[in-house]
Amino acid sequence: MNKHFFFISALCTLLLLQCTTTDTPAPSRSSDQLDCVENPLPCDLVNTINDFGFEVFQGLHQAKPAENSFISPLSISTALSMVLNGAEGDTKTAIQNTLNLKDWQLDEINKAYLVLLSQLPNLDENVKLQIANSIWYREGFEVLPDFLDVNSEFFKSEIEKLDFTKPEAVEIINAWVEDKTEGLIDKILEEIPADAVMYLINAIYFKGEWTNAFNPEMNYENTFFAADGQSEQVEYMTLGKRDFAYFEDESMQAISLPYGDSLYSMNIFLPKEGESMDALISSLNVTDWNAWQTMYDTTEVLFAMPKFELAYEKKLNQILTDLGMEIAFSGKADFSKINEQGGLKISEVRHKSFITVDEKGTEAAAVTIIGIEATSIPAYAVMEVNRPFVFVIRDHESNSVLFIGKVLNPSKG
Repeated sequence: MNKHFFFISALCTLLLLQCTTTDTPAPSRSSDQLDCVENPLPCDLVNTINDFGFEVFQGLHQAKPAENSFISPLSISTALSMVLNGAEGDTKTAIQNTLNLKDWQLDEINKAYLVLLSQLPNLDENVKLQIANSIWYREGFEVLPDFLDVNSEFFKSEIEKLDFTKPEAVEIINAWVEDKTEGLIDKILEEIPADAVMYLINAIYFKGEWTNAFNPEMNYENTFFAADGQSEQVEYMTLGKRDFAYFEDESMQAISLPYGDSLYSMNIFLPKEGESMDALISSLNVTDWNAWQTMYDTTEVLFAMPKFELAYEKKLNQILTDLGMEIAFSGKADFSKINEQGGLKISEVRHKSFITVDEKGTEAAAVTIIGIEATSIPAYAVMEVNRPFVFVIRDHESNSVLFIGKVLNPSKG
């Protein structure tokens, strides 16, 4: 039986409760609205962030096609651009190419982020968007002032020196993450390894109420047909039949659901029956994305969607390696603009996100953390004698070995 039958049947009685249509309001213009004519650089940056984000999303889908996924391209790209300011040589080139910023000058990237990160939270007073950055470095690890200054100036990064050896160091960093995500993400670190010298963190929090809120009294239970062929009963929300920004082509349907004053929206793309999610995701690119935004038209639609909540966490090392950043994770990495002695590499790029969608709107958060660790030329040595060892007692005039021994178990004489 056609899946649409279940949808239409479930809505028949609900439509009797709502027979009017409501036009989606045109976005109001804010004084802080990004002006792509007067200042095209931030808008060009948005295109590169989107393109990079689609590539990461495609890579995650290919790796785990049967699992849900949820990322913030802005969060990931911002954190990587922060660390880009500490890279030199082939490492810098690899990160820029991975971010699709190979034709950009570093000062252009920084200036574009300054405008973008400053203006995005102010576009719509009815939508809450918080973007926060921080850099945490190990007490005793020397960081070049220029690296900290550029991140403070252009990315508004909070800079904190911290004793990583203290147990409360993990709690302090996690508390910052929890605060900047309004409690949606309460932990990003489990422990701090002995060779960790720095963490760069981006946190994003979003809360928007639908311009046209769903009426909980119109919710209904109906079947959701999962990708694996299984089906289950879920709770759907509907606004009934009304005007939406909508378009469709031979492979999908698309709808735009605005928040607040319509300067932010959720865009939903639904493959048509017989069309695959694989095909839709593999076709994502910034050119088509921009074209889709011009195709929406006000159309009367009978629309419903499930309420949902999704938590996601992923280590991005392999995805970024596949996109060309392998050198940044290796002993060949050059982060000499962080510490001129070098000997640093990225230990991990970890992304964590959460979203809940209900009748009122959407609340979402994402955190990207980049760990920097010492490699073969650390800024300082770490030695914990926690395994069998050899010891020698010698004199420094003749270099005679006076005693030599080995300890396999120090508790046994």
